[in-house]
Amino acid sequence: MSETERHYHHLGRTPAGMLDPQMLLPAIGLQPGETLLDAGAGEGNQALPAARIAGRVYAVDVQPERVATLEARAQEQGLTNVQAIAADLAGPIPLPAASIDRGLMTNVLHELTENGVAEGALREMARLLRPGGVLAIVDFRPELDSRPGPPQAVRVAPGRAAELARPYGFREESRKELGSYHYVLLLRKEG
Repeated sequence: MSETERHYHHLGRTPAGMLDPQMLLPAIGLQPGETLLDAGAGEGNQALPAARIAGRVYAVDVQPERVATLEARAQEQGLTNVQAIAADLAGPIPLPAASIDRGLMTNVLHELTENGVAEGALREMARLLRPGGVLAIVDFRPELDSRPGPPQAVRVAPGRAAELARPYGFREESRKELGSYHYVLLLRKEG
């Protein structure tokens, strides 16, 4: 199924202030100088603040108009270490293998799962992450049947997310609640 045939019902509907980067970035363990791939970056609500810590940020989104907005915002903020890329997360993302220290998927795993492409996106993240790199999955807690967020039926529990990632060489490192509505799951790429 091509990206134009998929139906991403919830894209871009997470309010910018819902996940404060001052809370999220320490929770994912972002370190100074690291190379970060923000998969499903939208307009850069996490990618742009991350660029003040990371050495390089690749911000990938399937929607070209969001990528253009992100590029403009990065330029306005004088951030020269951000590269915005329009690409389908299921790949291929035009970056070399093992070139990323840390990956971030914020509020996208439920969409990828609903569209049957989560495995492709996790395979692509495994290709891009260096051995020992970390993939942080941040998504809506499934036990909450409330707004904001997608319907409870499409939310992906952290245990299920870890199961989906395991075949691609990821092992669970930690999981915890993040704010009122989310969890963060850290997965380390073995090898």
